[in-house]
Amino acid sequence: MTNRSLLKQQKRAKEHQQRRAKQAACDKERLTSAAINELVRHCKKKSQNEYALLALLVLISGRTVSKLFSVKPILIDDNVAQLPIRWNKAQVPESFLPETEYIKTSNQEFTLVPQKLASNLSKLQQETDAKACDRQLKAFLTKVRTSTKEHITPITLAKTLGFQKYQFNISVFEWSFLCDEPKNLLGQNSYVAFSAEKLFQKHIKFMAQFIDTAPLERYLTQLKHDVWFGSPRVLTTESVVNTFSHIVNNLNQAISQRTNYERVHNWFTVYTVQLMQLATLHRPISNVFRTLDQFNLRNNNVEIMDKGEESRRLVPLCKVATEALCNYLAYLEKLKDVARFEARNFTSEIDKSLEGKACLFRAWSHSGLTDDYRSLRGLGISDLFTKSNWHRHFISTALVSKDYDRYLINTFSGHRLDSQTAYGKSKSFTYDDLLKVSTAIESIITKLDLARAPSVDEYLFGAAL
Repeated sequence: MTNRSLLKQQKRAKEHQQRRAKQAACDKERLTSAAINELVRHCKKKSQNEYALLALLVLISGRTVSKLFSVKPILIDDNVAQLPIRWNKAQVPESFLPETEYIKTSNQEFTLVPQKLASNLSKLQQETDAKACDRQLKAFLTKVRTSTKEHITPITLAKTLGFQKYQFNISVFEWSFLCDEPKNLLGQNSYVAFSAEKLFQKHIKFMAQFIDTAPLERYLTQLKHDVWFGSPRVLTTESVVNTFSHIVNNLNQAISQRTNYERVHNWFTVYTVQLMQLATLHRPISNVFRTLDQFNLRNNNVEIMDKGEESRRLVPLCKVATEALCNYLAYLEKLKDVARFEARNFTSEIDKSLEGKACLFRAWSHSGLTDDYRSLRGLGISDLFTKSNWHRHFISTALVSKDYDRYLINTFSGHRLDSQTAYGKSKSFTYDDLLKVSTAIESIITKLDLARAPSVDEYLFGAAL
């Protein structure tokens, strides 16, 4: 690089630094604690001023004036009110099996705020519109002179919760919920059912810096412990256990009938795929896990691509998944040995699966092996096992309840957020981080103590093809 070009580069860097410094001076987003505390004291002194009360509500809710005007506060009692969340909830799916039910999530999601602040918002909503109210709030805040000489605006006030969230163990996803951010921005909450009580406890600790939260804390003690927000598609723990019992019961019945291989094969395939989907968070697709070439049994991992090229990822196989896969491969080898004298064409189809030239998991109909796994839908197998995404909802919820990083869960499951960038947090995760998630999932599955598939060896060598 010549001296001339070096000087030009240094000049551009200096100009860029000056522009950034000037921008930071006129558009500072993060308020200091001193400025916020002085504003809070000012608002409490002016407690009869409707815009002083609105400023406090913007601060503790993390919502802008336009967002606050988009909902109607619900007054619970003389001290507590609810601010609704505008997310469209997914429909509760039908129960595919009589033995299964879903965690009941609230039809109306909300956050808690003091009744006085909510009543003031309702009054302002009747008197003016969001834009006019925002202008009035700006005018009120402009008159507040802090010792730090910071310029306080409704926007910088609303961003306080976002800047302080980690101090109170509030995740980005919980913050997006509290602030009523668009669901598709950080929509992992739509996969997870989470405890309302735990979220309120964190939010109340944040609010306690600025207002008296005793009424909210008292209300929280009366709130039912089973109030859940988020995904309505999370099976209860008992239902997951019942689901595998249902599969194993059908497999046992098929083995005991000793009539043909089709039913045994299909139910054993269902058992293996469901267990592996639970362990890897694979989405339900027709060619689930694709071919055997995607698996690396030496390193115990699998390449998954279940929603286009951008979902391609390398996922560790925990011991539960590895054993299930090895048992299935051993089953196919034995099935091939049995079939080679009676059905040569059938043997060649099994070879295609074992050589990675066809889908590994395939249904069996009257005419032989089909092209993929989802063909089971036409063979009397419930959609729960071919179409439902219940594995991802259940495991994601279990991991979040154990405080696993949701960005890490997203990376493991191939869930891409609208807000995700090339420089996002998920880009810094390593394969070792994914191994930790896989180990946690294995622990969850082990504790479920799921029904185990019986050995099909005796059946294979005792029934006619």
